[in-house]
Amino acid sequence: MRCLSVRLLVPFCIACVVALFPVHAAGAQVLSSDTEVGKSTSTPSVTLHFDDDFEDDLKSVTTARLWATGATAVGIGLGVVTNEALVGAPGVMFGPAAGSFYARDAMRAWRGVGIRTGVLFGGGALAALIDPEPNSALDAGLAVTILLGITVSSIADIVGTSATSVREHNEEVRADRTASVSIGPWADPLERRPGVQLTLRF
Repeated sequence: MRCLSVRLLVPFCIACVVALFPVHAAGAQVLSSDTEVGKSTSTPSVTLHFDDDFEDDLKSVTTARLWATGATAVGIGLGVVTNEALVGAPGVMFGPAAGSFYARDAMRAWRGVGIRTGVLFGGGALAALIDPEPNSALDAGLAVTILLGITVSSIADIVGTSATSVREHNEEVRADRTASVSIGPWADPLERRPGVQLTLRF
């Protein structure tokens, strides 16, 4: 009998609280509307703030690819305009990895940079060892091979690696997402009436 009375008492108390304190559910970005509602009442209010800003931490595959494509295009453009390979080389080396840097995946980004740098300098060193004579047919073949290797690595980073980095980042953000509830005092900014603020983060 006592257990039944306790079970009935809990919902009764909750109903009393709701009756005494009108509840207004709103997001943090529409706090001004809560103020207007509170202004029209003469009793303290319980304001619910649903804080759901985790979407800001998610990344976009399209944005990652645009970063990578744009950074690479800038590097190539600088090299063409200045007619200096050394000016455009940093953009070609680092540009395709911009998408992974955007997705906070430094490991994949630096791996791509390392592959392209290795192909460039490794191929140049190999050409110097095999054929010391400049402007030979072998040099032209090696130059084409180096260019092909850098191009393949760049496309792979822009199209595939950037997307993988974004997907894994978003999965980690969703996995780390936890629900929390906090209760604190609140006052009407216009009439300074007391109230209770319930913040839900999920």
